[in-house]
Amino acid sequence: MQKFRQKEFSFLTGLTRKALLIYEEKGLLLPAFVDEDNGYRYYSVQELAKANYISFLKNYELSIDDMKKIVEKEISLGDYFNKKRLKKALLERLTLTQNCLKALEVCENHPELFYEHKLLLKHLAPQFVFSLEGQGKSHDISRCFAKLNSELSKNAFIPNGNSFTFYFANSHAQELHFKCCVPIQYVDYCPLGQGQTEFFPQTKLAYAIHFGNYEALPYKYDVLTEKILAQNLLMTGEFIETYIIGSFNNTESTSFITEIAAVLL
Repeated sequence: MQKFRQKEFSFLTGLTRKALLIYEEKGLLLPAFVDEDNGYRYYSVQELAKANYISFLKNYELSIDDMKKIVEKEISLGDYFNKKRLKKALLERLTLTQNCLKALEVCENHPELFYEHKLLLKHLAPQFVFSLEGQGKSHDISRCFAKLNSELSKNAFIPNGNSFTFYFANSHAQELHFKCCVPIQYVDYCPLGQGQTEFFPQTKLAYAIHFGNYEALPYKYDVLTEKILAQNLLMTGEFIETYIIGSFNNTESTSFITEIAAVLL
């Protein structure tokens, strides 16, 4: 049977010599045998497989005791994750990391966006969207996007930009009239089920950036409107809310970046 010296074993498993000694002391990973004359430790192919699994488990920041339970099959990795609710925590961490990476990308490509409260002007290019119109309270927008995303999958449409909400009037009135929109790649067929495909026209906007969750958005719209009026710009009364990072399906995250815009004449 093939045997590995500690140095070679460390190289093959990615575990340091110090880690191997600690795992041996804790009973997590024992060498196949120890030479009594020189103290050299030797590992077999069996220990190699076990060590590779331990090296994998280290990625999840488990304690040695917990790794030992999993390695010795006292509990499965899946059951451990569910018990510790680690899956949810890891997914939340993954989402946060993805949002941070997206924020960095946006910042590199559009540094002007990150001056919060600054009023900016632009023309929104015409785009092909999949949309669903609705009325109600702000939570109805979340439901509308949920329906829209479900229909998006059914129709195999390919998203092609950031989702946005078009408000036909005051974006934070008691009773809202809105249209949820997802930019998609052009298709020449009508969608099945709810929703419609349409060209959203070129639109002149005055906009600003909001960081964080959606609770403070009404106040940010007030600031936006004041700045627009101060510059004697004329508004149509319509607004567009674009979700650069985040979506209306989850309104609580503090890592969101939202573009709030008023449509100009």
